[in-house]
Amino acid sequence: MYMNSECISLFIHIDNTLYCSIQNGHQVVKMSLNSNDSTFMTAAGTGCAGSTSDMLDQPFGIYVNINFDLYVADTGNNRVQLFYDGEIDGTTVAGETLGKHFALNKPTSVILDADDNLFIVDSGNQRIIRLGSDGFRCLIGCSKSSCSRPNEVCHPLTAAFDSYGNIFITNQYINGIQKFLLATNSCDETSIMPEETSTEINKEETTSQYIQSTIQTTIDKTTTTTQSTTSSIIGKTCSRPLIALFPSPSSLESPLQFRRSQDFYISATLTLNCAESLDIERRWSVFECTPNCSIEAKIDSSIKLILNELFIPARTLSYGVYELKITVIMTASSNLISSESSFVKINPSGITANLVQFGTSLITSSYEEDLILNPGNFSINPDETTFNASVSVDIVIIRKFF
Repeated sequence: MYMNSECISLFIHIDNTLYCSIQNGHQVVKMSLNSNDSTFMTAAGTGCAGSTSDMLDQPFGIYVNINFDLYVADTGNNRVQLFYDGEIDGTTVAGETLGKHFALNKPTSVILDADDNLFIVDSGNQRIIRLGSDGFRCLIGCSKSSCSRPNEVCHPLTAAFDSYGNIFITNQYINGIQKFLLATNSCDETSIMPEETSTEINKEETTSQYIQSTIQTTIDKTTTTTQSTTSSIIGKTCSRPLIALFPSPSSLESPLQFRRSQDFYISATLTLNCAESLDIERRWSVFECTPNCSIEAKIDSSIKLILNELFIPARTLSYGVYELKITVIMTASSNLISSESSFVKINPSGITANLVQFGTSLITSSYEEDLILNPGNFSINPDETTFNASVSVDIVIIRKFF
């Protein structure tokens, strides 16, 4: 199947109908995956940007319920539109036209749960909200502090639930994914109902039923570092941080294998639980394991050791086995300490022997030309920045006469 415009978001209904949100085409189209006909039909929008009930402006996230009713995050119009099955005119279910308390700013994702609660990623307002029978509620990012607090979502784009009701949110600011745990014992949610006086949400009166549990996954390992975050949490005790390392598993007897010419990283996912504060101190340590893992290796100062992810550039560590250990301390209770280690082995990459510059398997020289072979100058050792000409390299030369 081919499309003339970019499909920014997909949704597949249980009957195998594929829905596609065409942002720059200002419409949502659909087609049946059970049919041999790959023609798309218009599900919502006219193809031109507009704010009337039958038009969309840069639609993004979409969701279709069991009745084939289509919910659209109408990003350019700062609203969420509901198109009932077979209808070309949409109904605004969230947006400023319903009142100031329903105002959105660049919504980008919509999800419906089994109880018909509508969850909206209100990207421009840096928050996640829920619209249900009990009102309009802010769940995450309710302080309106614009990423200044660690428990805030920053430029969220999309969201998804797991089977336990936890929310996963893509965070464009950190190029990662945040996870918020569902606090099933929470009784402190505050419904934000329409009023005529103010649109401000009092952050001290609104308590989210979601707890941020760690952290995000790194998207680009060469440029993105992973940061830990904190959140207000419901509970009365503190416990030790839980640490999970990736890649895993590894041990001193069976370490992860890397070539010295490789960049690699070890990423830590932290689960924190403390009523007083989720602030932490963390640090990576690198130990040489020859003959044992007691000697701390000297690491270049440019390598950051206080993030959730430890990124080791190529040619940083010499050949051998190393222990990469992260230690996490709860600031509110310094006796709550956890640590976890990954073991890695740095192996030789192998020398590329070149007889001539840039290397070739066939060298052509005329009868009157000098043939100079200099593997000492032209061979390559990817484990080093320069080639050590004293290294012994076996080269076989086969002469062929024409």
